[in-house]
Amino acid sequence: MRILVLNWQDHENPQAGGAELHLREIFSRIAATGHQVTLLSSSWPGAASRVSLDGIDVHRIGSRNTYPFLARGYYSRHLAASAFDCVIEDINKIPLFSP
Repeated sequence: MRILVLNWQDHENPQAGGAELHLREIFSRIAATGHQVTLLSSSWPGAASRVSLDGIDVHRIGSRNTYPFLARGYYSRHLAASAFDCVIEDINKIPLFSP
């Protein structure tokens, strides 16, 4: 199964908290069973734009403040062709209103 997770931060973000650790625990275990997990999250100065964390393919864009405005366009340009089976939007602040 191909799973897309939308969350404004990943667990390596210097401002990450419990929500990001919870997300990591759940989806790293799902990835370990053979499912493809992709996370679209915000970035921060000095962060790699793309990284694999615990089996999760992480795409980082913008910042905490610009992430909600950039996510849909990034998805359309870079991720839509992946034809995800499941999209999970972890709403912590501003919803993306993903389909």
